[in-house]
Amino acid sequence: MDLSRRKFLQGTATGAAGTALAGGVLIGGARADANAATQGTEVTEEASYPFHGAHQSGILTPGPSGKQAATCVAAFDVTADSKAALAELFQAITTRARFLAAGGTPPNLGVSQPPSDSDVLGPVVPADGLTVTLSAGSALFDDRFGLADRKPLKLKPLVAFPNDSPDPAWLHGDLVLQFSANHQDTVHHAIRDVLKHTRGGMQHYDLGVDLNGNLQAGHIFIAYQQDLERQFETVQKRLINEPLVDYVQPFGGGYFFTLPGVRSQSDWYGRSLLA
Repeated sequence: MDLSRRKFLQGTATGAAGTALAGGVLIGGARADANAATQGTEVTEEASYPFHGAHQSGILTPGPSGKQAATCVAAFDVTADSKAALAELFQAITTRARFLAAGGTPPNLGVSQPPSDSDVLGPVVPADGLTVTLSAGSALFDDRFGLADRKPLKLKPLVAFPNDSPDPAWLHGDLVLQFSANHQDTVHHAIRDVLKHTRGGMQHYDLGVDLNGNLQAGHIFIAYQQDLERQFETVQKRLINEPLVDYVQPFGGGYFFTLPGVRSQSDWYGRSLLA
């Protein structure tokens, strides 16, 4: 798994910017693991998943045996200066996610404008089983946007457990985006597309190996649950001082509220939240 950090959403129109943690790319051996889990049956790569619905794709869709082989998880800090600017940001992310999940031909903006797409995937962007899932951290529900009274009851900052080694640079975030697709190139293209269309600058690096030559690799754990304390934290407490703590050391992450799905062409992420 590669890990990367990015600056995100920095610009005038959306008013958002980011530091933040980020996403890895690639679940090593995911395809082989999925094949083993289905007892030798080859995993089917779906061309696309519905973008519109009561729930966002990437949670229940696709199912466990059909999970895509590549994933990027990126968390961002929002610097929008108003509720209206935050709404513009959500609308921009929705527009890009809707197009990328369906695939298609990017518009030709003419010779006077920069290309609308990088063309790294070809003249027609393939859907390639892409799902985009947007969630909000507890920090978004402060006084900046008047959302304090709309904070989900169970949402709170990430709790550190005794065997964790939390690094502040890799914790929390106002928003988190999960991109998953059948191939790594599609995931890379998707996050760069969202960065571009939200007028963001970006910094990227791969951790690779440390100064001692040790490979800096690991795992991304994602769980969608109803009650953090009753479910996730209860299990984590049972795992305190388990034998694997000598080999696995959590250092980043966060708790996030996954927004309702985008139900129609006129709908957008967070519309009911910001209404």
